[in-house]
Amino acid sequence: MKKPSSMLLQVVIGVPLMAAVLFITISGRSRLLQLLPFILITLAVLAMILLPWVLRFVTLRRTAHWPVVCQDELLGALRKNPSDGTVETVIPWCDGHAQVVFAPCQPAELQYSIGVIKQFVYQQTEWDKGMRAFAADRLLAERVGGLPGFDVESLSSCLSLDRIRMHHNGDYTYTFKGSGPLAGHTVDVLGTPGQGPVRMDRTLAQ
Repeated sequence: MKKPSSMLLQVVIGVPLMAAVLFITISGRSRLLQLLPFILITLAVLAMILLPWVLRFVTLRRTAHWPVVCQDELLGALRKNPSDGTVETVIPWCDGHAQVVFAPCQPAELQYSIGVIKQFVYQQTEWDKGMRAFAADRLLAERVGGLPGFDVESLSSCLSLDRIRMHHNGDYTYTFKGSGPLAGHTVDVLGTPGQGPVRMDRTLAQ
């Protein structure tokens, strides 16, 4: 049986291509060059729509056999990774999904971290905007003159949340993937429940 993620990717690529073949058959091969931009745009739009769901399904499939530590109404099933002892789940986040990884800890510490992450989820719009703005501000400070035409708001729109890692004491790390001028970059924002975001680390594309 084919994996659902593979089937979805086949749909993304196959549907517009089949439509293109049918159109060319009916209208003549001379239409191919005229149709090519439409095919590329359709593929790009469908990929943007389906990719977050494909990635979420792949993550859920990867963790499906892991033992469930607890079941939360908001966060879903929290499963323990047998290889490193972390506890993981996937949550809806703004217009997509994000992975949440809890560092190995005692049950009481896990419950505390769950409480922190639930506050993030309840106020995800504000947290997402604030954390991206913090990262963008630090990036602009580090790269004076290296990002012409960008301010905090425009640069923060080039960051999308990939993962939240919760540490045993409630501290957290937001990991963002970059696009545009930050394509290929990974940006980590570290924070604490009491102070909020306190530090930004980045990994530049090689």
